[in-house]
Amino acid sequence: PSPAVRVRVRQRLADAAPDHDFVALESEHEEGEGAREEMDGEGEGETAEETLLRLTREYNERLRADPHDVEGWRSFAEMHDEVAALRSSSLKFAPAALLEKKLSIYRRALEHNPDSDQLLQHFLATSQRIWDGERMVEVWESILASPKGQQWHLWQQYIHYRLSNLATFSVARLAHVFASALAALRSAIRSCVRSGDSAGCADAEERYVSIFLEGCAFFARAGYTERAVALLQAMLELCCCGPPPAHH
Repeated sequence: PSPAVRVRVRQRLADAAPDHDFVALESEHEEGEGAREEMDGEGEGETAEETLLRLTREYNERLRADPHDVEGWRSFAEMHDEVAALRSSSLKFAPAALLEKKLSIYRRALEHNPDSDQLLQHFLATSQRIWDGERMVEVWESILASPKGQQWHLWQQYIHYRLSNLATFSVARLAHVFASALAALRSAIRSCVRSGDSAGCADAEERYVSIFLEGCAFFARAGYTERAVALLQAMLELCCCGPPPAHH
């Protein structure tokens, strides 16, 4: 790769982790007029592999000192994409190996920051690029079986994933997904009622209705119109004409 390319990659890496001194190979002025002359000091004549090893060492030191640095973990993983640009002309470049490395970093990051939705989203996005549909279903089910399973936006994201993934698509399996999502939200509603969290309860009920209606729409589009109508009718009767306990 040309010195100018290495300069741009190094600058982006430095921007991602400003508390480290990434020594540029050339200044912006030299990039335009004297990029062919190498500077003395760290980074001189580095190959992509050497750059990756050095930056990995620096990020390891940073994250060992503060394992709860969510942005540090994210930039560490994304740094591999930048280095990959330097390696793209090499026969040794393996995109799958790069993604596996990023996945390993996000997995370690989540061990230290299990409540970080940002890291979880990056983990899922990276996983989806290398794992097949059935493996991703296992990953999703593991996440939703954890305490995160009462977070409605994860269920909604999972439903949309299942609706768009033909490899794992079937009406019966999607019906089970919708039923599981509604069961999780019912549990969240009961928790809010017991704790007296009226605002949280109202929000959970709104999400419950949203996913229920999405399920009915799914059955209608799949050709199960009578089932969709029956579900809507049953829900209206339960809410409007049911015995007193049903109103809760």
